[in-house]
Amino acid sequence: MRKHLIETKPLRAAALACLVGMLSAAGAAQHDRRARGETRGATPRVAFTVREAAGEITLETRLYSVSVSREGFDVSVRRGGELVLQSATAGDAATNLGFERGGTQHRVTKMTAFRREADALTLDYETSLQGATARVELRPGPASVRITASLLNNDADLAPSLRYRLAPSGYWYGGGFQGWREPQVIPLNEARIEKSAFFAQGATQGTPVWYSTKGVALGTVARITSKL
Repeated sequence: MRKHLIETKPLRAAALACLVGMLSAAGAAQHDRRARGETRGATPRVAFTVREAAGEITLETRLYSVSVSREGFDVSVRRGGELVLQSATAGDAATNLGFERGGTQHRVTKMTAFRREADALTLDYETSLQGATARVELRPGPASVRITASLLNNDADLAPSLRYRLAPSGYWYGGGFQGWREPQVIPLNEARIEKSAFFAQGATQGTPVWYSTKGVALGTVARITSKL
């Protein structure tokens, strides 16, 4: 069966950070200036606004917008009004920011709070597992947004996963291996593999970076937590 999701999931309990990069003519020009040394010092803080609607919260910058649902953690990224990246949604077999506990699959449910800070937007969610909550931070950059997801419970043993749909972003490339002993297929949209998604975990994923023909790139890193 042809697969339609990219999934990133650490083996151990962690905060999972995903950097979403978006290239435009302005972004490319800025990157070129930095490469030539025409800008110095730290990247300036990115101005952004937060819009509230009945079903979602939207973070907007000059280049892009990121909308996040209040029920479940559904993410849509738009550049110039065009949808360029979309997470798994409630209608998909596997939801975004889903996780497993004791052989049972769980999901994020209702947003309980959000807080705007000087350089980030933080969202808190309930989950279907009693005693567990989720926290997501959106930190915008000039041509990228860093999405950091954490699952919080007393045992600190839950591993989050972020899942993105392939189709809205055009053709996808990168990612290294697509599964244990399975052939690499390019573009990823044409892959037919046994696993339920493209994994960034263990020996199956050497390079957890993907990029698409709509100018979107994904890179992930897991921050391992320890029980004291």
